[in-house]
Amino acid sequence: MPNQIARLRKKGFLDEAHQGALELMREQSDDIRVRRAYAWVLYDLTKKAIRESEAEQAFNFFETYENLELTPEDVMLHDNFTRLRPKAKPDSPELLAAFAAKQEGNFIEALDGVRKVYEDQGKPVHLIDEYAWAIFRLFKNHLATRPFSTSAVAALLNEYRQIAPSKSSVLHSQFLRLILKITDVPLVNEDGTEFDMLDYLEWWDIDHLRADDFKPFVINVKGKDISVQPVAASIYAAITTLLMMRYDKAINLKKDDEAESAKVRMEEFLEKINAYIKAHPNYEWLPYYRLKMEIALGIITPKTDKELNSLIRRKRKDYWAWAMLGDFFAPTNQEIAIASYTKALSLKTPEEFIWHIRIKVARLLLGERRWIDAKTEIETVRKLFEERTWVLPEDVTELMSQEWYERTRSFFNNNNLYRDTKWKAEEVIFGKSPTYTGIITRIDMERGVAFFVVNKEIIGRLNIKEFGKMGIEPGKLYDMALEKKIMPDKSTQFKATRLMPATQAISLEIAQPFQGQLKINGKLGFGFVGTIYVHPDLIGQRQLRNYQNVEGLAVIQYDPKKQTWGWSAVALNG
Repeated sequence: MPNQIARLRKKGFLDEAHQGALELMREQSDDIRVRRAYAWVLYDLTKKAIRESEAEQAFNFFETYENLELTPEDVMLHDNFTRLRPKAKPDSPELLAAFAAKQEGNFIEALDGVRKVYEDQGKPVHLIDEYAWAIFRLFKNHLATRPFSTSAVAALLNEYRQIAPSKSSVLHSQFLRLILKITDVPLVNEDGTEFDMLDYLEWWDIDHLRADDFKPFVINVKGKDISVQPVAASIYAAITTLLMMRYDKAINLKKDDEAESAKVRMEEFLEKINAYIKAHPNYEWLPYYRLKMEIALGIITPKTDKELNSLIRRKRKDYWAWAMLGDFFAPTNQEIAIASYTKALSLKTPEEFIWHIRIKVARLLLGERRWIDAKTEIETVRKLFEERTWVLPEDVTELMSQEWYERTRSFFNNNNLYRDTKWKAEEVIFGKSPTYTGIITRIDMERGVAFFVVNKEIIGRLNIKEFGKMGIEPGKLYDMALEKKIMPDKSTQFKATRLMPATQAISLEIAQPFQGQLKINGKLGFGFVGTIYVHPDLIGQRQLRNYQNVEGLAVIQYDPKKQTWGWSAVALNG
C-alpha cells in the first residue's frame, strides 16, 4: 500500500521503501497514489546519490521520475525535483565543472561557473537555488577570513538579492544567520557608497520567516550545549538597532527629513515588536529591545525606570545594558549619560561592537568642551576602521573635518576618563557605595596589583592600571569604594573600584609610626625593629645596615601560617 511505502521512507528505510514501491508499480502502475509514493522514494534516493557524489545513480533516479509523467497538480514534487535538476541532470560542462570546483573548496570558481550557465541559459528558474547556494558558500567563506573584504561581502549580498531566491527556505534562513553576525560592520558597495543593511533586512521581509525560524537552536561550545535565541528574535533585534542608528545619524547630521522618516519607521516597527512579544512571550530578549526603542522615541512610562534598573542589574557585565542607560539619560542628564557610556566602554568587548558608543560619548564630551577626550574616542574608531579597511560613516567624517579636530591632540586611550566617571552610573543602579579609608600595604608589579587594608575585616587588592595617575605606593592613604565578592571557598575578597585622596586619618590600630634599631637576619635578609617586620626588598631598596636606627610607618598584617596578626613596615622616612 502507498501509505506503507511512505512510512518506510520517512523512517529512513529507503531500500525497503524502494523495493516495495517497485513491486506496487509492477502491479498497480496506473494508480496515481502508487506513482506519487514511488516518486517521493525517487526524490529521497536522488538526494542521497547527490550527497554521496554518485552522479550516475542520481541521473538514473531523476530520469525514472521524469518517465512517471505525473500530473501538473503534483506541484510540490515537481518543485522539489526542479531544484535537484542542476545536480542530478546537469545540462552543461560548465555546470559539471562548477560542481567539481565546489567539491574542491574553490568557491569563487564554483560561483563563476554557475553564474555563467545561469546567464547563458536565459536565467532559468531551476538554476536559481543552485546559484543562491553558490553565493552562500562563498559568502560564508569570506566571513571566515579576518579581516574580510567589506566590498566583496556587500557584492555577494547584492547578487543574492538580484536573483530573488525563495524567501521561505532553509537556505534563506541559514544565510540570514550569517548576515546577523555582521550587522554592526559598515559594508561598502562596489561604487564606494555605503551598503544599506537596514534596507537589506527589510527586503528580507520578516513576514517570510519559517516556523523553524521562531524556535531556539542549540550550538555546541567546548563540549557544552548552549541554547541560542531564534533567528526571528535576532532579526527583530538587529532591525531595532539599525533603525536607532539611522535615527541618530540623521539627527547628528541635522537631516531633519531623514530623522523624521526614521522616527516613523521606528514607531511602526515598535508595533511589530509588541505583536511578536505577545505571540512569543517566552523570548526574554525582545522586551529589552522594545525598551531600547521606547527610550529612543522618548516613550517613558512609570515602568521604564524599574525595567531598565532590573535589566542592568541582571546584565551588569554587558556593554549594551549600560549603553541603554546612557541613551536614557542623554536628553536630560549628560553627566550620567557620559558615565553610562564610559562604563559600557570600560567592559571587555570587541571593538566592532562598541565603536558607535564611542561616537555617542565623543559628541557629549564635545558639548562639555573636553576636546582631547572626545578626539581620543574618535581616533580609536578611526584606527579600528583603518585596520579593518572599513569606510568611515558620514557622521564620523563630519566630526573629523571640524576645525577643533585638527588642532587637538589625543591620548593613547581614555581609561582614566572611564575610571573617573563610570562610578556615577554604577551609583544610579546600585546606590551610593560606602567609602572606607585604607592604606596601601604592598605592591606586586609583576601581577599589576596593590594590596590594602582598611581594618581586620576588610583586606583587599586593586588593579594598578586602573589608577595609574593616583601615584600608588606603600604607606599612602586613600578613600576607597569597594566591591565585595564571595569566593568559591566561602572566603570574602574586597576589590577597590574607586580611589580618592583620603579625607581622614586611619586608625592607629591599623597603621602607626615606628622608630628604633633594625636587626637584620643575615641568612634570610629580613629584619625587625622591635616586633615590626621589615621585608628584605625594603631593606635592599634603602640599603639599610644591621643595627641602623630607622623610622617609618607600619601596618597591621595577617600571617596565614601562624594565623596571627602582626606589624609590618610599609614605608621608611628619610
